[in-house]
Amino acid sequence: MNKNRVLKVVSAALIGQAAICGTLVIALLPAVAATVCPSCYGLERISATLILDRDMTADLRERIQDDAAKAAARVRAFYGEFPIAPTVLACSTQDCDRWLGGEGALAVAYSLPFFSVIRVSSAGLNETVLAHEFSHIELSRRIGLYRQLTGGLPCWFNEGVAVIVSDDRRYLREGQSPQDRCLEYSAGALPETPFEGAQLGGRKPEIYAQAACRVLKWMDANGGRDGLIGTLDRVGSGFAFVP
Repeated sequence: MNKNRVLKVVSAALIGQAAICGTLVIALLPAVAATVCPSCYGLERISATLILDRDMTADLRERIQDDAAKAAARVRAFYGEFPIAPTVLACSTQDCDRWLGGEGALAVAYSLPFFSVIRVSSAGLNETVLAHEFSHIELSRRIGLYRQLTGGLPCWFNEGVAVIVSDDRRYLREGQSPQDRCLEYSAGALPETPFEGAQLGGRKPEIYAQAACRVLKWMDANGGRDGLIGTLDRVGSGFAFVP
């Protein structure tokens, strides 16, 4: 077989594998499929990065657009940049959320190599929840998908950072120091993997407060915000993270 023939066979195989992987992603993640065909899920695209359910009121549509802009600005202010514009799928009804694969979470971020999607339930339509998910997207961009999937950063650290970035007052107090801001401290084990986080997050929401407290203490001992961002960039370059 000549060289050109080999290249054609290899190229065809790679294209076939990519098509299969894309089909599996769409089948397993309705939220991803909905970005391709919003109308198939009772949604409509109102901008390049915002898809809403058809039943959403005009007032709520206006508010979610404003909240998304404020959340992106908050994340940009913390990280110094937020170049990715994730697609937000927002539901105003429980039926819409279930149709997109929702199982009770306020919101879920899917950070994929080719694009990012955030599915938001009716209970999560606010600036705080959006900023939390936007933080996950930016953190994933910085460390890379490979490091995220292979445990380059523990789940609790990712969640703690997102709580801090979004300034979620369900899990943080006002104040400047970790002692002032910590709502609940725990020296026990916190979720290490995304699977553990998904299993515990719904049943034990206090882990978000505990994770945020632990990250605040880590930041206080490691150069604050600048130290955190530098660490994320180093993790993305292959350095091992030691909490």
